[in-house]
Amino acid sequence: MKNIPWTKIGIALLWILGVSTILVSLAFTEIKKQEFKCKKITINVNKDDEDYFINKQDIAALIQIGGDSLLNKNIDAIDVKRLEKLIEDNKYISNAEVFIDLNGELFVNVKQRKPMLRIFTADQHSFYLDENGLKMPLSPNYSAKVLSANGFIDEVYGGIYDSVKNPLLKDIFALSQFIRKNEFWDAQIEQIYIEENKDITLIPRVGNQRIILGSIEKMNEKFEKLYLFYTKAMPKAGWDAYSIINLKFDNQIVATKSGMSIVLPKPIIDSVAATNKQDTTITVL
Repeated sequence: MKNIPWTKIGIALLWILGVSTILVSLAFTEIKKQEFKCKKITINVNKDDEDYFINKQDIAALIQIGGDSLLNKNIDAIDVKRLEKLIEDNKYISNAEVFIDLNGELFVNVKQRKPMLRIFTADQHSFYLDENGLKMPLSPNYSAKVLSANGFIDEVYGGIYDSVKNPLLKDIFALSQFIRKNEFWDAQIEQIYIEENKDITLIPRVGNQRIILGSIEKMNEKFEKLYLFYTKAMPKAGWDAYSIINLKFDNQIVATKSGMSIVLPKPIIDSVAATNKQDTTITVL
């Protein structure tokens, strides 16, 4: 009599039992799902740095498809993917996640787009650039407290998620990111202005001077020179002493003011001399 492979038979029976259990469980789950109704809706909207372009009430209005409330609706009749697409079509939203738990609670988690820079174009258009450098419309209900750029900027807003076309505007965005990531410059610089010759000029929050950056080429070096000037020259002469600080030249700062001329050796300032000249220059050599 041949040996009966009880081990193999046992394994096969366990597999059959396991598959049967899974099938029964899935069938039971499907039946329960058809019986489940949406008992509660929880909406979460992220809020960063006080930027709030959309609120929970706005999201609640979006998900009421055709005026049909989702509350007490059968769970299997709720298309969560359609809801996500509906919410993400909103011009102020970057991402939406919708899911239903086993208790019949519908969760809607929404991430807003984050405005980083406000643009004022030469032809009086205005829009934001978000964290991805994409255009974002203004809100009729809220104005974000972000760095602004204006002057001779040629660009139009072409709709939701419109990308930047003008290379200069891409440079401005890169500059705004640099400023925002630096605590000192984020607190100091209020506005970016584009001159007619396309030079980039910075307008500070404190003082009346214009800071001519020129371009974003060697941006780190230019801001290092400006920091030297702020920490060494400004405390001696005063924040309103200079009308122009020009950073365009290598290894040199050229500044203009009335009634005083100062020579600032690099890297340490060791002399401050006054003259009676008007519109004089300051040079770091």
